[in-house]
Amino acid sequence: MKKINWMPVGKVVSMDLGSSCTKIVVGKEKQGKVMIEQAFTIPTPLETYQDGNILQMDPLLKVLTQDLEKTKIKSVICTLESSMIIYRDLFLPISKPKELQQMVQMEIQQNVPVDLTQYVVQGRVLEKVQEGSDSKYRVLAAMVPKELLKKHTQLFDLLKLKPIAIDLHSNGISKIFEKSKKINDKTKIEEKTIAVIDIGYSTIHIVILENGILKFNRLLSMGSQEMDLNIANSFNLTLGEAEKKKLDLQQYQGEKEFSSSFNWLQQSMEVTLEHWVKEIEKIFRYYTSRSFTHVIDAIYLHGKAASMEKVSSYFQNFLNFPVEKIQTMDCIQWEDPSQEIHPYLNAIAALIRK
Repeated sequence: MKKINWMPVGKVVSMDLGSSCTKIVVGKEKQGKVMIEQAFTIPTPLETYQDGNILQMDPLLKVLTQDLEKTKIKSVICTLESSMIIYRDLFLPISKPKELQQMVQMEIQQNVPVDLTQYVVQGRVLEKVQEGSDSKYRVLAAMVPKELLKKHTQLFDLLKLKPIAIDLHSNGISKIFEKSKKINDKTKIEEKTIAVIDIGYSTIHIVILENGILKFNRLLSMGSQEMDLNIANSFNLTLGEAEKKKLDLQQYQGEKEFSSSFNWLQQSMEVTLEHWVKEIEKIFRYYTSRSFTHVIDAIYLHGKAASMEKVSSYFQNFLNFPVEKIQTMDCIQWEDPSQEIHPYLNAIAALIRK
């Protein structure tokens, strides 16, 4: 959402930093399509990145330098999300972009009790709405701590990369769903409300869209790390060993007979899944309670944990909505068709400049 230096560019590196791993894609937007040349994941060094904040620069710089040098691309876009980012929905008179941005600043200054000198404030028009006899813009305003942005730009400088933009996950997801007519080779749900859920290592990010328009956005402080901890405690393993055991579960889906160890593993995972869906259900109830017209019609999952079939099936059984992992979107074209979209969706979406 924060523009640093807008200029026509070819291929760029898009980076989605995470507390467990960093997702990198190399590509560009062309004629309404997002063209992806490369996509790869780099393990993020322990305790270097958390909640959108760079905690230790040197270890992160070391691992990123090794892999980014191979791309030979010097332009970068970064996407992030953080509990420290403040969002507000504003309804403003229809105006030119410059005037609108001034109104966003004034509204935030008057109504949000924070020191605005510590934040970068940006607004994006989501839709035109009718308020009585007046037409207005519904604007999503985001207040991003300057310290977060400063550390990211310092990282780019040290990597000798030229920053094009720093975007936000919710903004990127909104843009890519606006561009897509088909998801998973099916016609996009029209006149429906969908929840797009990113299951990360330490956070779960929920974006709700109506007719492709962003309506709601929440970040939960929970993720697949919680599942790994439960497994590690149950089996007396390290976190790394617990993650491997969790992933190995995929090989045994469909088996008729399970060992007691396997059943125990499933139970350990279900403790976490139950916690997740209960918190997600609270978010859904809050959203639907705001208006009798608010409903959830379907759920799309992305993020690393979305690859686990048990997650999809548990969500669907508990929440009673159709649940699918995002596998294809018609606006995304891969040079390597075997690549999976769902781990890289935030980084891919950030390539759309709007």
